Amino acid sequence: MGKSEKEVERLRRLQEQLIAVGVSEEVISYLLSKRPSKVLSSIHDFLVLFVMIIGFGVGVLLWGIESAFSERAALEHAYQTDGLLYQDIMGFSLLVAIFGWIFASGYISSSPRLVSSRMIASAFSHSITRTDKYGRPWHKAYSKIDKTQEPEDVVREVFSRQGAWAKWPAILLLFLVCPPLLDLELKAHEIFARDGVIKRSYLLTGDWNKTLWNDAIFVELGCNHITGKNPSDDPVYKVTFMDGHSERLENAKPVTGEWLDQIEIIDGVLAEAGVEFRRWQWGDRNPLHPECLAANRSKMSAGDYGRLLKLLRVD
Repeated sequence: MGKSEKEVERLRRLQEQLIAVGVSEEVISYLLSKRPSKVLSSIHDFLVLFVMIIGFGVGVLLWGIESAFSERAALEHAYQTDGLLYQDIMGFSLLVAIFGWIFASGYISSSPRLVSSRMIASAFSHSITRTDKYGRPWHKAYSKIDKTQEPEDVVREVFSRQGAWAKWPAILLLFLVCPPLLDLELKAHEIFARDGVIKRSYLLTGDWNKTLWNDAIFVELGCNHITGKNPSDDPVYKVTFMDGHSERLENAKPVTGEWLDQIEIIDGVLAEAGVEFRRWQWGDRNPLHPECLAANRSKMSAGDYGRLLKLLRVD
């Protein structure tokens, strides 16, 4: 059997399958004129994944841009308020954008304006003839539409309905939730100044407020040894205030100089205010794990390591 004969036979079998599931003769004639391909149908199945990957690639780029803007905003505010350390908070808007893009990918991959007519015909032909759960949405959409339309319009409408569910969630997340959340994140940093902590309310919509170090009731100190996929050996410097909220300063970034230089200034203010210093506790972890201390000793000069031990009240 020659190539053309095989093609005729393939289309004949597809025609029989389309008739069997109740597709009209006019629609079948239109579909066969487009020479629907199983390969193109499979490509469409992976189109949504492809669109997602493109979006995630763009997201990585935007993450870097957002990080730079967020850090610059925090640093500028720190300079204006004589801050010693600062901490920018971001990531929620990007998480929202990721979910929004997932929905958008479903909508885009089922948009007749963005997909070739042959791919649409291929996806329609090789999906509606399936009898499993993947074919059911196509059967349902075909049974509900106005079949008095032109065959091409019938096929395009059934195709578009496969991703119609994702349109409004995508619009809501990408255009109504993400932008204002991003705007809030660019203002959602904390400044650790000589006399206290400068931050917005938890909803990030109020005025900037300062909590004085004099209002602290105790400071927890330690060295946290974490193993596993994301190992770390970071000092712990946790300040708890009278109102019950606490601030972690070990991951804050210095406005100038080194972290140790700036935290020593804050530590001196807390000590002068008579704040209690106690050993950090978290479950059954060793608050001064030897491996954590050793890791810090290996990456610091002898003088700086001695300063760290003094900061952590290690005899």
